Amino acid sequence: MTIRGLSRRFVTLTGGAAILTTGLAFAGAHASASYTSSCAASDFGSPAVYTAPGPAHVYAGTGGRTGAAAVDAGVCLDSVSAAGQSQGGDVEAGASATNGVVNGPTGPVAGIPGAYAIVDGADTNTNIPDPTGQTNGVGLTGYAGISNFESGSYSPGAADPAANACNSSAGGGSGSNAGGAVMAKPLCATWVSTVGSVVPAWKYGLPLPIACGFTSGPDWDNTPRDGCFFP
Repeated sequence: MTIRGLSRRFVTLTGGAAILTTGLAFAGAHASASYTSSCAASDFGSPAVYTAPGPAHVYAGTGGRTGAAAVDAGVCLDSVSAAGQSQGGDVEAGASATNGVVNGPTGPVAGIPGAYAIVDGADTNTNIPDPTGQTNGVGLTGYAGISNFESGSYSPGAADPAANACNSSAGGGSGSNAGGAVMAKPLCATWVSTVGSVVPAWKYGLPLPIACGFTSGPDWDNTPRDGCFFP
């Protein structure tokens, strides 16, 4: 069965995911995501295509890491250790006709087309020492990408941003990170007291389809977080 409108979007997202992979490889990211080093076929829902042996596994089918995508494709890299470094991870893009959600001016709108393109590093990746003092260093153990795809419950932003500096790992959602709240943590209190009082649905940040897990927040496909709060 073909889902109207998803094919072209899926191709676009796959290209975007490749760009994100390149960008993260050069830039790095503060991260502590819980994605493991597994690249087994069973990790990707019901892949119609899966290449083995590794270290790179190309896959495509339905389900994906969330189990909810109508169509998905990706590349998973087994963790490879050399010269004291260990790197691995997964880049996946997918879509569904009904798993989308947006954080609108009067509240979340769900049940719309959803899509994502996410780069997610293995939590066993070696981090580079961070001169700014972040606990987890700079490496590829986190995730970042674009998403309005929700496989669980949607809760953009933090449970109490004024109290925890927009650390949205404390959010009340579940399932995948569907974006919808983007904010620099140092600006959180000012944002909440100004824009948040005028447009309550945007209280927790800019309503953009950006997802990330850097110094806080677990794996993209299983997290209470919706959005990207940094650093």
